[in-house]
Amino acid sequence: MIVYYRMTPNLSQHDARRPRYPFEKIKLADMCLRSFVEAFTEVKPKIHFILDKCGPEWDETIKKNTPFEYEIEHVEFGSMFQTIPYQWDLAKNIDDYVLFQEDDYVWLKDTGKKFFDAVKVFEFVSPYDHGEFYTRTQGQHQPPFDIKLVGEQHWRTIDFTTMTWGCHSARLLDYWDTLHMHGFWDKDTFVAMGKDGAKLWTPIPSLCTHMHRDFLSPGIDWERRFCELDK
Repeated sequence: MIVYYRMTPNLSQHDARRPRYPFEKIKLADMCLRSFVEAFTEVKPKIHFILDKCGPEWDETIKKNTPFEYEIEHVEFGSMFQTIPYQWDLAKNIDDYVLFQEDDYVWLKDTGKKFFDAVKVFEFVSPYDHGEFYTRTQGQHQPPFDIKLVGEQHWRTIDFTTMTWGCHSARLLDYWDTLHMHGFWDKDTFVAMGKDGAKLWTPIPSLCTHMHRDFLSPGIDWERRFCELDK
């Protein structure tokens, strides 16, 4: 399994609502990377870090926290609009399972194996159970859902998710044109792929959470997990 792990020092509209390190992106990224390593200890994936306009301190964050095989690539895109399709280009011909990982997600310990098991069964997999899945009453995320059990983890189909997701690399070419229709707009991308027959699966409960107070995955004591990582 190969992880394409995108990092950037750029702030976003989410930063004011971070549950940890608002407006301190490298500290947030450090925390998230440590959680990722704790999640994937059993899987030990190879990681291709894509550092977009990052200084040398970002390399040091990776070196001190990453016990797996990895490589670091610096790019000067300055935009998700370019880094997202770039990672797909890197992954499309590798013939392996892949995860496209954003730098602002905290994972639960020892959950990487659950993700890896699922991506070997399903077409497209997100590790993130978004709170919106339970609050939207019209339009998206409406039943019927497919629900399946992989090992001890429940998974269900959903309309769309964020840009942290995985698949076998061969699936990218099956939907190559559709993937490139909407840039970094996750909702539009996955809805379009669904119209082409793609199935997207998300876990119940979540394996990780986006670091935004309004979008924390439900049913999990995330403050407890954050405190573990604060130590």
